[in-house]
Parts: sequence; C-alpha cells; structure tokens
Amino acid sequence: MIDNHHVVRPYTPINSLGAAGRIDLLVKVYPQGKMSQHLSKLQIGDQVEMMGPIGHFQYDKSKYQRIGLIGAGTGITPLFQVIQSVLYTEATKITLLYANNTEQDILLKDQLLAWQSQFPDRFHIEFVLLEPPENSNYHKGFITSSLVHRFLATSEFIGICGPPGMEQACAQMVKNMAAPPDCQTFTLMGLGGIPPATPPPKTQLPRIPLSEVAKHKEERDCWMVIQDGVYDVTKFVGEHPGGFIILDGGGVDATAMFYDDFPHSDEAIHLLEQYRIGNVDK
Repeated sequence: MIDNHHVVRPYTPINSLGAAGRIDLLVKVYPQGKMSQHLSKLQIGDQVEMMGPIGHFQYDKSKYQRIGLIGAGTGITPLFQVIQSVLYTEATKITLLYANNTEQDILLKDQLLAWQSQFPDRFHIEFVLLEPPENSNYHKGFITSSLVHRFLATSEFIGICGPPGMEQACAQMVKNMAAPPDCQTFTLMGLGGIPPATPPPKTQLPRIPLSEVAKHKEERDCWMVIQDGVYDVTKFVGEHPGGFIILDGGGVDATAMFYDDFPHSDEAIHLLEQYRIGNVDK
C-alpha cells in the first residue's frame, strides 16, 4: 500500500545464472513514479510485499542459431536474462537493438558491452538514441524497419520488450520481413504478438446487465466493467503485471481501479478494447 492505494509494478530479476537466496532488481526511478519513488526511499530492513512470478517470456533453448532482440528503456531486463542464459549455455549468436532517449538512459550498459567484448563472434549490440552525442556511433531516432531489416534479417527468433506502442510497431516490422522469424513480445497486457483483429463496432455488441457481470468473478472466468464496456479479462489474471489483483475488479465496475488506482497507458486502453464483449446495461 502506498498512500492507501494498491500499487503494483512488474520487475524482471537480473540475477546472475545460478544465484540463489536473493533477487536482484533493476528499478529506474521516475519523478512521478509511485512505486519507483517509494522503493528509492526504503531503508535497510524495510519491507515490501512481493508476488509472482507472473507472465513469461518463451524462448526454446538451442532451437535457433541466430536470434535478434529489440528492447527499449527498462524493457532490457527480460532480454538481459535471455542474453545471459544464451551466451553461457548455448552457441547461438545474438544481435540486440536497444533504444533509449539519451546515452545516460542506457541501462546495464557496462555489462552489455562487457559481454560484447567477451563474446565478439556471438553477441553484437546496436544502440539507438533519440538524442545521441555528437560524432558518436549511435543510431539517431527510433527503431525503424530499415534497422530491423539491416541487423536482424537472418534471425530465426526475435524477442521484443518495451512500451506497448513500440512493441506493436516492432512486431509489425518483423511480420513484414521477407522471411518472418518466430516472434515474442512482452506487452503491458501480457504475452502476445501482433494484436488481435479489430473487434466489432460497439453498436453491434450485446448489452449486458451488471447482474450478469457479477456472476463472472473467478480466476477462470473473470469479467469487469470499465466505463461503458464489459470486458472478459480471464486471460490476464495470470499474465498481467497486476497479477491476481485483477480479481478485485472481477464482476464489478472497475473503472476507478483501472484509471485511478492503477493508471494505464493509452496503448493499454487500446489493447483492452480487443477483449470487449459487450456494453454495460446499468
């Protein structure tokens, strides 16, 4: 609880392989970040509630000879785990495209560069910055189709992690490749790839009374109301960064929970519309 509100944020451990008895987390502290600000002020001996593991990043060990990874900001953490595991337990080659705003924003830079030096024939990094230093070797701007095709064209698997909008755009770039490889993404709404097809117009959806919504509040059958829509969020109970706290909104009007208690991005709101099953009949 932070200021009498449930605040949940997902973090991927960055422990070294074989580490036991501890969890190492990389947390970027944002000026307006409720959780990161709270964690930054904790003292030795203070406690926080933890849950999980939730979500997953599927990678089939030893299946591929070449893989590509696309990351942005704190999205590097699950990719960091894949890189570490692959470099020390396989012979697979890896190319990483890693995007940030500035050079100072590059997380885990020293370790990534150390691995590139240690495994020069197997691990290669291309940094992409919105504001690169003058006369640097960084790519300027955003990750583009040109960069994806240039550096990841021979990849048999591509993993993507970053803000939802970036993930969707990069997943579409991968889909448009001449020979699309296997592709996995981490999105705010759980594991996915290219978003589902556009749902029917709202006017074509059934009207569902709150009494019916109230019957669907279990882990394996969970609906919730957000504003004027009814959503089947069952698939997110185990995969969403908020985990089983989703059940707090199961079977009821969860508008305040969605927008106030756990603020969601515009991209997350857009993704949610794919799972709208009706309009609420209050």
